[in-house]
Amino acid sequence: MPQSIKPPAACQPHELENFKAMLLLSEQEGQEGLDERIEQAALLAFHYDDKRLMAISALKRANIGYLKGIFKKAGIPERDATYPLEFGWVYTQKEYRRKGIIPILLQRLVERSGGQAIFAVIRLSDQELAASLKKQGFVAGGEPFFRHRQTYKHQVYLREAPVASP
Repeated sequence: MPQSIKPPAACQPHELENFKAMLLLSEQEGQEGLDERIEQAALLAFHYDDKRLMAISALKRANIGYLKGIFKKAGIPERDATYPLEFGWVYTQKEYRRKGIIPILLQRLVERSGGQAIFAVIRLSDQELAASLKKQGFVAGGEPFFRHRQTYKHQVYLREAPVASP
């Protein structure tokens, strides 16, 4: 099962369109401004079965307003300036779920992050993704919170940048 992880600028137009189509299918994002948000991501991750796209995820460059808002809702506003990357846009086609695809993409994205600090915002109920994040060195940060007008809570997970040895 081939995987591909690369910056948006290195993607072919059809790859960007496929990523966008799957992201829209996930209902995590709306159409407005989506092309620009995808282009601003640090890395896009694709997982294929033959030529069919099975799953996506990304390391996004955090928008400062969004970052401040999320960290404030989580009760950790003092931490917002230290996380330049967000692990997100996680989606797997229904028939491929629970096959260990996302943990592999997460691991590869962390390896390609350049040692930068990363955060993720996930549904509190998504214990499978929480376990994958923990395996990659993420820890829950702050308190669970509601986003927008949603009826389920979210949790911020944080992965610190490695400390350089003196």
